[in-house]
Amino acid sequence: LRHLTVGFEECEGVQGKGDMSKLKGLIATQSIESLDISFVPFIGDSLASATELSDMINDKQHWPKLTTLSLNGFSTTETALRQLLERHSATLQSLELSNITFIPDPIPGEFGLWVKFLKFLNENLKLTHVKFNGTLSNTSTEIWVTCDSNDDAGYLFYNDTTRTPYP
Repeated sequence: LRHLTVGFEECEGVQGKGDMSKLKGLIATQSIESLDISFVPFIGDSLASATELSDMINDKQHWPKLTTLSLNGFSTTETALRQLLERHSATLQSLELSNITFIPDPIPGEFGLWVKFLKFLNENLKLTHVKFNGTLSNTSTEIWVTCDSNDDAGYLFYNDTTRTPYP
């Protein structure tokens, strides 16, 4: 198994995530080169509780050949996400993050910050492709909303005719 893409959409009235042990077994496969895991965290117009990244990927997981990683709909500490990326810094080339929420680190008052995380990416990884989409937030001070370049929400409209991309 070299490429794995899995996506789950939460629906109104559905409780819990079910038994993910088989998926965790697939994810643990050492031959994975590209991994895309998505939990759509929205139900209707409201944000549902995001899946904790540590429930899916443990803090020791390492894929020796991983070049592409895409995560959507997770909550995690900034520290845990940094450590995951650091373990793969020698091979990781492409990173996509969508709808990620930084939850507080166990140290009281320590909140993950996206600006600090972006600086970490720039200084510590050699990525050739980075994409952010959806909402990137923490539980106290930051909510960054991004959008796909093909999405009308990513444009400013002037006189109902000219579409100018956000800077």
